Amino acid sequence: MFETNTNRLITYDGTDWRTYDSDGIAYSSVGATELHYSTGLWSSASATYYISTSPAMHFDATILDGADAGNNPANGVAISTWGDRSGNSTNYDATQASASLQPTFATSGPGSRPAVTWATDILDLATTWSKTYSCTMIYVAQSGSGILTNVLGYTNYLNQFWMVSTQNYICGATAGTVTTDHDVHNMYAIHRDHTSAEVFEGGGTSVYGPATRAEEMKVSKIGQTAFGGDQSGTISEILVFESALSTADLNVIKSYIANKYSLTLATFT
Repeated sequence: MFETNTNRLITYDGTDWRTYDSDGIAYSSVGATELHYSTGLWSSASATYYISTSPAMHFDATILDGADAGNNPANGVAISTWGDRSGNSTNYDATQASASLQPTFATSGPGSRPAVTWATDILDLATTWSKTYSCTMIYVAQSGSGILTNVLGYTNYLNQFWMVSTQNYICGATAGTVTTDHDVHNMYAIHRDHTSAEVFEGGGTSVYGPATRAEEMKVSKIGQTAFGGDQSGTISEILVFESALSTADLNVIKSYIANKYSLTLATFT
């Protein structure tokens, strides 16, 4: 069928309906609940979860190789590569050749979704990412220790964001005090508009800031703490943007993550 009001082709394969945009990009019933953006695996401006800005990198344990969930490994298999699914020209695929440093794949992690499980493991980005001033970092993660929580925060490490009772690290340096350890599966975000940075937990709930930070953010690894030690826990999804996302886009991502991982998340205001 050709749907004239949306200019889409709709087919039935005997099992499921599949919808194709006029430019040939397909999204099935699964793709309709995925995050859509111009360079991504799915890109429909009329999709429920469409954002106007594409991420610089997007790691998603549900689609471990960054291309097709059908290629996911079995439960407990060591991971040598976590593919960037952003579709941008720069390759940020994260790899680890040393078997002793490889995290493992969990087919049913927190939220009953696939996750990458970390103990003493490190993945190296194919290309180091760096950004001065505006950026947004969003991730879905859970600490295994009650000490390490969010992702990102210190010099070259994309990690389970170091947050203890007296310190948190944001964009490369000490940025204040957070008094509670957070070890639940949740959505965490760092939003930085020029030199004003803020940390969010559980969607739009601010837990630190806004505060002035002027350091360059530089990321080359996934899976290390701010002090170079190893993190423990799980990471389900990571999105890194080279701009301060709009409130509208933040809330689209919040809704997408809430739906995907069965989380109750606060709205960004």
